[in-house]
Amino acid sequence: MILKYINSINKEIDFMQEDNPNFFGGDLFNYSWSTDSSTVQFGTRIKRFTKNALNIPLVLRLSGANKKRQLNDLFEISDYDVKNELPGRLVFNDYYINGFITSVKVPSQVALGGDTKVDVIIHCPY
Repeated sequence: MILKYINSINKEIDFMQEDNPNFFGGDLFNYSWSTDSSTVQFGTRIKRFTKNALNIPLVLRLSGANKKRQLNDLFEISDYDVKNELPGRLVFNDYYINGFITSVKVPSQVALGGDTKVDVIIHCPY
């Protein structure tokens, strides 16, 4: 499985490293369409379909000796896109969507040993 975030200058965060996969869970395929419609005598008439912006939640697991580096890379690579208002790309196998990592929640015990669960939100404006 391929799951990675590539920022706007092609720096990459691989969430599925072979030696230490970091992806723990998330909703990668949820989306919805909205309609622009008008009411007619018997129901509605659809004028067009639009897609709403998505917030894709991911749960990552950071562990091992590289935990601090992984966390720093996550901040550095994702912050570049937000500061420059340039979307990165979330790649899942053969699929991708453009967006921004807008939220990273790290528990305060990150400095302690063991695994650390990190909650990430990727905002995809379409």
